Amino acid sequence: MLTLENVARQTMTNGGFTWARSANNPLFGFMVATPGHEMVVKGWDGSTAPIASFVAEHILKVAASDSLWFGSWMENGDLYLDISENIADMGEALKVGRERGEISVWDCELGKVVYC
Repeated sequence: MLTLENVARQTMTNGGFTWARSANNPLFGFMVATPGHEMVVKGWDGSTAPIASFVAEHILKVAASDSLWFGSWMENGDLYLDISENIADMGEALKVGRERGEISVWDCELGKVVYC
């Protein structure tokens, strides 16, 4: 079951998590961040409050689209939350990523970063 506690646990355990519409961790395509939809929690303690706040703020946008997903990941003890678009074609994903000023995109199938 997809709960805030599950999102927090998966993020802490695996270093990141992607979810939307009762699904998680897409198996195909490339995740490209959407500008203006991100949040950083410095020194995250594993609590669900910042995740709940971020989801509440953006739920209508994500729910209205088949290609938008919530994403979370950890780096140096900080929690990063964003909304990412799943783009099937790698060339298109890299192009969109560069247009959006991104350094990289996430390859869902291989589970790795691909630099723009």
